Amino acid sequence: MKNACLTIILFLPLFTLAQTADQYIEAGIKFSKAHDYVNAIDQFSKAIDLEPKTAMFYKYRGEVELLSKKYQNALADYSNILNIDPKNAIAYTNRGLAKAYLKDFKGAIADCNEALLINANADSTFNNRGFAKLGLKDFSGAIADFDRAIMINPKNAIAYYNRGDAKNSIEKYADAIADFDKAIEVNATFKEAYFNRGISKTITKDYYSAIIDFNMAIKLDSSFAEAYDRRGVAKKDIKDLEGAMADFNKAISINPNYDVFYKNRGDLRVDMKDYAGGLADFDKAININSKYSVVYYNRAELKIKNKDYKDAIADYTKAININPEFSDAYTNRGIARGYLSDFSGAVADINKTISLSPNNSMAYYNRAEEEIAMNKNDLAITDLNKTIALNPKYSQAYLHRGILMVNNNDYNSAIKDFNKAILINPQYAFAYYDRAKVKLQLHDNGGACLDFNKANDLGFTAAQSYLAKYCK
Repeated sequence: MKNACLTIILFLPLFTLAQTADQYIEAGIKFSKAHDYVNAIDQFSKAIDLEPKTAMFYKYRGEVELLSKKYQNALADYSNILNIDPKNAIAYTNRGLAKAYLKDFKGAIADCNEALLINANADSTFNNRGFAKLGLKDFSGAIADFDRAIMINPKNAIAYYNRGDAKNSIEKYADAIADFDKAIEVNATFKEAYFNRGISKTITKDYYSAIIDFNMAIKLDSSFAEAYDRRGVAKKDIKDLEGAMADFNKAISINPNYDVFYKNRGDLRVDMKDYAGGLADFDKAININSKYSVVYYNRAELKIKNKDYKDAIADYTKAININPEFSDAYTNRGIARGYLSDFSGAVADINKTISLSPNNSMAYYNRAEEEIAMNKNDLAITDLNKTIALNPKYSQAYLHRGILMVNNNDYNSAIKDFNKAILINPQYAFAYYDRAKVKLQLHDNGGACLDFNKANDLGFTAAQSYLAKYCK
């Protein structure tokens, strides 16, 4: 027992003996610089216990709480500062940032406004207010605030970064990349700027350059799980599937509780025809986040491939319940219902898609297919007309309309549609085959035989019986 007590005494830090508030603060600052936020907060708290009316001590602790994502605690500390010093602009600014992280964007803006009444030339306050406006999707207002922050301080890397983020949100990707460039110019170790620039480049299909940016982000922080994930997405886009898989696996090994990583790996596994693996990843993503509508949709797509139509419908329904504006989910649920011969239910779903997205050419095409199954050919022709008006290069719409024209004994119109389908897609075997059958009806056996031969050459073996009968 004596040895145990002696050991404890030997390992007690010397500064625990009658330490002053300033010594606790000095120790807390050292811990903070070493990114040991737990011990930093502990030291600052001890200083505050000794001198609870010293505003600066709350500022130190609040800053570390922001860094360690203890936003509610940070908010309380900045409120304590304002109780002591109601004209402390920095406290309003940082409390606003804490509120923004807590998604109280209006409260954040109000605090920043108070700070600007005290100091109208604080770049950090304009930056924080812009960040809060981003949360409210007031992109023009946010950009105006970031502009002002940069005008006050042209070396504010975070303002360039945030302005780039805002420009990404309004799809001004070239401008966003320019802002990320500037942020990196000011701060060459700004890993998030490399990361977001990589995302912008991925969106603009500059995949190889995006990968370079993600490489740099990972070089700066080897535990940057999101950078591995986004690099995996870029590698998938350039068909480096094995490299993508390695990156998704690495992201998951760093953070096994992030739904997006499983979703992205699941998508890759489906592309690699590992359907069981894809399903397992989608299941995992949903277990982590039961409100992830896109994953329900993707899992439903996989179930369609497996002809598990009832379960697919259930997943599309979950996606729709989470996001009632998810137009593609209505379309595909309708298609799944069609597979189960619920044609009226299919049409009802596709009607919803069209109400949400009236210029969706495929919705009209898919509704036409269901109408054909219901023998409502006139309605189907109207929908195919609309499909073609919205997308004049869609060869399948011409083929299907041509078939319906044959059913109406309008052979000349049918030939025109088949001609158009072949003009758009010269390798369209079905179009040659169906045109050949119409030519037989028009007693153009020579033209029919040419088309049957072409269809057969393209791999449509059903043409062989016609070749044997009519083209000896």
